[in-house]
Amino acid sequence: MSSTSGSRPGTRRRLWLIPLAGALIGALLSLLLGPHATSLGPPTGDQTLARDAQAVLGDPVGYGAVSVVRIRDGQAAWAGFPAKGQSLDEHTLFELGSITKTFTGLLLADAVEKSEVRLDDPLEKHLPRLNGSPAGSVTLEELASHRSGLPSMHRMPMGEILLEDLAGTELSVFAASTDDLITAARTLELSGRGTYAYSNLGSALLGHALARTAGAADWPAYVNERLLTPLGMTETVIIPPGQHDPGLAQPRLAGGRPVAAWTGSGYAPAGAGVLTSAADLTTYAQAILDGTAPGLVALDPRWDTTGALASFSRVGLTWMSSGDPGAEMQWHNGGTGGTRTILAVDRHTNTAAVILNSSKTDVTGAGLQLAGANGGPPRFLLSLSERDYYWILGVVPVLVLAIGALRGRNRIGLITRTVWAVGGLILIWLAGPWDWVPGWVFGLLAGVAVASVVVAGLRWRPLPWRPRRFGWLTVPVLLAGVALVALVTSTLVRALQIT
Repeated sequence: MSSTSGSRPGTRRRLWLIPLAGALIGALLSLLLGPHATSLGPPTGDQTLARDAQAVLGDPVGYGAVSVVRIRDGQAAWAGFPAKGQSLDEHTLFELGSITKTFTGLLLADAVEKSEVRLDDPLEKHLPRLNGSPAGSVTLEELASHRSGLPSMHRMPMGEILLEDLAGTELSVFAASTDDLITAARTLELSGRGTYAYSNLGSALLGHALARTAGAADWPAYVNERLLTPLGMTETVIIPPGQHDPGLAQPRLAGGRPVAAWTGSGYAPAGAGVLTSAADLTTYAQAILDGTAPGLVALDPRWDTTGALASFSRVGLTWMSSGDPGAEMQWHNGGTGGTRTILAVDRHTNTAAVILNSSKTDVTGAGLQLAGANGGPPRFLLSLSERDYYWILGVVPVLVLAIGALRGRNRIGLITRTVWAVGGLILIWLAGPWDWVPGWVFGLLAGVAVASVVVAGLRWRPLPWRPRRFGWLTVPVLLAGVALVALVTSTLVRALQIT
């Protein structure tokens, strides 16, 4: 009598050794061949600052090129950690991200001082196309303090954003022009007005409103005329949508995979397409500390913040504040698809710090500590929910395939499990969080998946095509798996185009 496994009972009981061997071989190959996370490069520049920077950056795994500045009592020092195979100095360009919002904060305060605008002006006064809309009624100070009730973006297609983020391409939502943002804002309802809720859209609309009120051609022309040129920030540039600067430190995921820089004219005041260098941010920070920058009242903390972010307690005109009342440190961080930045200034101790990192590894807490804070928000890479999402979709299908190969009762079930496992492996590769999950884990899972397919082949011949119970479910589940594989494969193809 033949068993349903197509082998003798003793042989069937030993089939589990095949996935075990696959796991060991896959893990070993990954240890030898990768993937491996990037690590902090050899220090250059001021060695004292480099040692201090290494201490606050902590675990060296997951960083790209890192450029660091510290200013004490008017004296600036620079240190750098170049990425493998790349040169780095204080003039190397990085994406600035949301630190750009501090430009707009200073310019808003400066425009108030010049009597060009008032903080309680409604947005529609300066962007007349918003007349009569909820967005048009919010005030400039509400926009500058993220209390407008506007959403973070003018649209939030989460599926599209997720896939583009995984692929490492520019986010399509940032391709919106200024007119696109204004048109979209006319139709938006406000939610939670008066309560702090971070809004890139609000910051972008504020920047465009100030530029139009000043009669500038656009926001880049406005910020150059009013801030960058007067301060001598000659290396800070706003690149046109879709263009890329060859001098840019390559943005990367924390696992090391190259991704595209973000650009977009509509969201430029919020940080899209703005590049800068450590040298220029040194000039910027020194102008703030010595009082020569315009609109410095923007740094003054004015409103309490609420919500999950415990890293700061008050907000001014775009500037965040941390510390005891009367002794706060002002700061802003930034993040794009493959860059993380922080600028922190302490006007009480005449100290400032800048960290520019060309990977997705956070540097907020490190920057605050380097500027003299007792602590800061811990380094984070992915939220727990995002980690769960990737690994549930990635790990579970591989484990289900292994169990199904050993215990499966029908061919369609084995095919379905294999398809889902392939999709899961591609998803894990795309997420590529090799800095907090070692690369050998991916190799282990891939080895288990391949070995499980071998086991399924050994058991294939005597198995029926469909299960006796719930056979109607097999085709829909298989088609869903095929759709997943098609989706993540197309995303993988887009990711490979970056490299």
